[in-house]
Amino acid sequence: MGHRQVTRSTNLNILDEIHIINEFEAIQDSFHQCLSDIEDYNRKILDFIQTSLLGVDLIRSK
Repeated sequence: MGHRQVTRSTNLNILDEIHIINEFEAIQDSFHQCLSDIEDYNRKILDFIQTSLLGVDLIRSK
């Protein structure tokens, strides 16, 4: 009976570890999505700045 309890405990520990790994992977995926979103926003901001500078150059050249 003691062996069965150890096996059950070990199985629960393994399930807990799998659950923790799955949660970590979900958090990691969310983090990577956030980084991707930040890169997209940075590109849009850079495009806006470059377009604005082109507009300033056009105004100055007139």
